[in-house]
Parts: sequence; structure tokens; C-alpha cells
Amino acid sequence: MSTMTTFAPLISVIIPTHNRPELVFRSVRSVLRQSYVNLEVIVVDVGLKHRAISSLKPLMTDVRLRYVAHPVEVRGGVARNIGATHAHGEYLAFQDDDDEWLPEKLTLQMHALQQASAQAGLVYGAVRMDYGNGRMFETHVHEGEHNIAELALRRLNGFLTVTLLIPTKVFCEVGGFDEHLPSHQDPELVIRIAQKYTAVGVNTPLVHVYVGQGSSHVGGNVSLRILGRSMLLEKHAQLFASRKKILAQHYFWMGIWARDSKAYGLATSLFTSSVRTHLRFWVVIHLCSSWLSMLLHSQKLSSIVSIKTSYE
Repeated sequence: MSTMTTFAPLISVIIPTHNRPELVFRSVRSVLRQSYVNLEVIVVDVGLKHRAISSLKPLMTDVRLRYVAHPVEVRGGVARNIGATHAHGEYLAFQDDDDEWLPEKLTLQMHALQQASAQAGLVYGAVRMDYGNGRMFETHVHEGEHNIAELALRRLNGFLTVTLLIPTKVFCEVGGFDEHLPSHQDPELVIRIAQKYTAVGVNTPLVHVYVGQGSSHVGGNVSLRILGRSMLLEKHAQLFASRKKILAQHYFWMGIWARDSKAYGLATSLFTSSVRTHLRFWVVIHLCSSWLSMLLHSQKLSSIVSIKTSYE
């Protein structure tokens, strides 16, 4: 582990956890083992059924670790904002309770940030996706400083929370995570930051992300995923208004998710929105197929509004 230097700014790492004490130890340990040592770790426990404090006891001897037991269960975006109110660092970073940071994550990001201009408002990076049984692949991002305003609107899954490093003043300026969104909180935050600042990419795996191995990411809940994306599109309707192709593509993918979960009425509605926004022949084919499936399964045509009331 590197020796902490007086000029290394403090980084506050926020880790929400929800009823998964068996996983959070690994996550927190990976942060405490970072080569960049001037950090504090704030665990925000929002799981009332299984508190994480007993699992974390072996790590509590490290004075950099703080534990916050929240009295009610809240969503991840809310928990991260709560963690930010306890933070003292000049920078904020976010970790999930079921993933592992690779040892040089913060060191590489801080080095990249030091090479960037004063206009840089966030650092992100590549990840190593682990699907179990030896099935892994590494993602890739653009190296160096870029204007990602357009990319942030197009690639809503390209900026994982676990890779983000954000100056605290920038996070506060844009208002933190949107607490109303049931999903897509991380790309929505990136959209707001990217409208004002550049971003710095580190094209090196920074995080080991475990997929489907005891994890329960909100992204796995199709209804929440569709609802979150639709709310994001509505919130930033003005930005998407001049980007019809991008907007149509988002409607298309929501339609695919709905169809794959056998919600054919909702899928038909979303494919219709995609076609009306920007006509493409191959989307029409999906629309016709979904419409036939809807009739065969006696489902009614529905819209995103029909699932929205369940989560308000």
C-alpha cells in the first residue's frame, strides 16, 4: 500500500448496503485496500432485516471506516445522498455492496484527473464483468478528457456508479442523485454533470462487477428499469427533443425489455413510440410481432403510466 502524502486530497467513498451483510465485507475491504490511502469509507446501512454491522466488525479497527445505520429503508440514490451529507472529502466515490474495487482504482483516477483541465467534472472507467463460471469480459471507455454531453444521452448504461469519482463541489452544484428515480440514477446524474463539465475516462478495469451471483441490482427488475428510463427521458425531454434517433432507440430498448418479460401490451406501446419518434423498418417488424403476441395472449395495449402508479 502506498504511503499517504500530505498533498493527496481526501476522497469520501460511499457504500449503501441493503440486507446483504454476507457481501458487504468484501466490498468494504476492497476499498480499504486501495493503494490511494487518504480516504474515508461511509457505509450507509438501509437494510432493517439484516444489519451489516456484525459483518463489518473485523474492519472497524480501521479509523477510516464509518458506519451509518439509517432508520428506514430507502432507495440507492437516497442512500448515496445521505452518505454525501456525512462526507468530508474533496472528492466523492461510490461503491456497491456486492462488487470489488481493484487496488489501483483511485490512484489511476486521481492521476488522470491531475492531467485534465479544471473543467473536468467527473472521472469514470472500465470494469471487469464477472458472470460466474469463468465467464468474464472487460468493458472499454474513451481514454482521457472528453465532452460526453452527447454520449451521456446516448449510452445510459455506459457510466456505472461504481466507477464514478466526482469533485464534491460538482456533486453538490448539480444536486446529487435524483431521489425520485427507481433506476437509472447514475446515468441521470452523469447527464446533468456532462451539460456543464467535461469527463475523464480511464480505459483500465477499475472494478470487478459480479453479475447474477447473489447480487440483486435494481437493473434486474424490468418494471423498475423501464420506469426509471421513462422518467429520465421525461425529465430531460428538452435535451432529447432535438435527438430523435437517440430517443427512438431508448423507446426501442424499453420495448425489448417489456417484450422479453412477456408484457406484450407495454412492448407494443413502446415500439409504437419508437416508430413515431423516428421511423425505422426493423422496429416496425418488432412492433408487428409484439402486436400479434399481445393479441394471442389477450393483453391490453398499455403504456408506461400503467406501471408507474405501483412505485409512486
